[in-house]
Formats: sequence, C-alpha cells, structure tokens
Amino acid sequence: IAEDHHMYCKCYFASLWEQAHAVKTAKEHDQIPPITPQLCVQPIFLPAVSFLVESSDGYLASCIARFHQARRHMQGIVELGYVLLQYTRLVKHTGFGGLPVMTHAQVCAIAFKMHTLHITTTAQCFALIMAALTKIIPAVVGFLLSGGLMALMQEQASGIVAQAWASWGSLDAAQQTMAASMGNISGVVVLYSITCFVVVLDVIEGRYYEVMGHPTHEINPVAEGDETTADSLQRQEDEDEKRKDGKPSFVVGRQSFFARASLLLSIFNDTAFVGYAAITIYALIPAVMAAWSLIRRGTDFEYIVAEKPE
Repeated sequence: IAEDHHMYCKCYFASLWEQAHAVKTAKEHDQIPPITPQLCVQPIFLPAVSFLVESSDGYLASCIARFHQARRHMQGIVELGYVLLQYTRLVKHTGFGGLPVMTHAQVCAIAFKMHTLHITTTAQCFALIMAALTKIIPAVVGFLLSGGLMALMQEQASGIVAQAWASWGSLDAAQQTMAASMGNISGVVVLYSITCFVVVLDVIEGRYYEVMGHPTHEINPVAEGDETTADSLQRQEDEDEKRKDGKPSFVVGRQSFFARASLLLSIFNDTAFVGYAAITIYALIPAVMAAWSLIRRGTDFEYIVAEKPE
C-alpha cells in the first residue's frame, strides 16, 4: 500500500541504496562518506490525531467505517517484513561493517516501532483478555458466590485498603511489573489523560489558535466533485459565519472549574475503562485479519476507503 508508512520506508532505504551503489563504483583514491540515511521529515503539530472517520448515517455507521479504516491501517504489518528484507539485502550488499553503527541502530528502531504498533500492542491486549477470562472473572465470580461482597461491605475503609495493599505486597517484583505494565495501574493512564486534557482544553478555550494564528478562509474545503459550485461556496460562507474572531465555532472561551473537571473525568473514563475495548475492536481484530490475509493471499489486498461525512 503506497501510503505514508510505506513511502517513508521506501525513501529511507532508497537513500541508503544510492550511497551503497556509489561506494561500490567509487575509485580507490575517492573519499567515501559513510552510508547514512538522507531522509528528512518535517513534523506538523496537530491538536489531535487526524485519522478519525465519520459517516453521515449516524454513530453505528461511523463505528463500522472506523473498523474498515483500522483494517486498512493494520495491513501495514507487511511493512515490518519490507524493512527487514531491505535491511538484509543492504547488509548483504555492503557487508555488516559497511554500514555505520548509527544506521544499524536507526533501522532496528524502525523495525522495533513497527513491531510495537502492530504486534506487541495486540499481543498485550490479547494476553489481558485471556487473563481476564481465565483468572480475573472466575475469581470475581467465586468471590461473590462465597459471600465475599457482604464481608467486604461490613469492613471499614481502612481494612479494605490494608487488604488491597497486602494482596499487592504478596506479589513478587516480576508479578508487580507485569500487572503494572498490562493493567491500568501503572500511572500511564493518568499521565495520558492529563496530557490529552491539556491539549483539548487549549483547543476549546482558544489558546491553541493564539499560538498558531488564525486560520485563513481563502481555500475552499476539500469536497467531492467541482469545488467551484454554488453549493461549495455556500458551505464555505456558512462555515465562515460560525467562526468568531477567526476561530472555529467550537472555541467557547475560558471554562469553569466544574467544566474542566468534567472534561478531565470524561477523558480519563474513556482511557481507563473503554481503552481496551477500543483496542480489541480497532486493533486486535483488524491485526489478526490482516495477518491472516497476508498468510492466505500475500500482498493481494483490496484498498478500502472509509466513509466520509457529506
């Protein structure tokens, strides 16, 4: 799939191959520079990740469209094999010592990131689901059937905290590390929620646009068909009317303490309690489908474009 993911890897190795061929054809007295990647990426900072799709047919249709998009994204698992294949061929061409240590490290970092995105995260989610089905849920059911809930309600709060702390202390260091990394008790969820809260709050209250400047309205929005039609121009005029002082209509100004607290709790709830369900639906299942498709049909894949709002 010739998307940004693949094109990055392709351009990355293209610069390495160009230098490797130049080294092979260079004369003995020529000064040979080290084979290092020449690709330079310029980041574009956005207040939110811009991959969420939306359907005009409602919430359920949007969820289905997001699943189709996730399925297409997970097809990028083949890029891990592409990187390893290019790296193996390059090392075979130049020799292991023909590449600088930094180039070896950067290629390994790219492969590690792809493995983390497509395999490690889905494997961790699958392991947590299996742990819940085989250990946590049976233990909770047994606890409730044995009358443990009534006994817990009769204890004081200090006794509950002491019991929970004793249960945590009964685990060894490896078990505590595993529980913290696989569960929602490591503090990462809190840090992630606070980070998202700060970014979203800056967008809603308008601080993001004070730093980035006001958006221009000279370019018509991207739409299907002829963008010079009267309907397209009318939509642009309607959008301009919704803006205040050059800012989008969702910029509502400074929020109260309770509004900020509600936003933070909402983000924390989505992250802590809905995160693994979303990973299962939009990462684990599409990754398994992509891997099975690669095993059965190789790289023969139908490019699916998710729906867009009208």
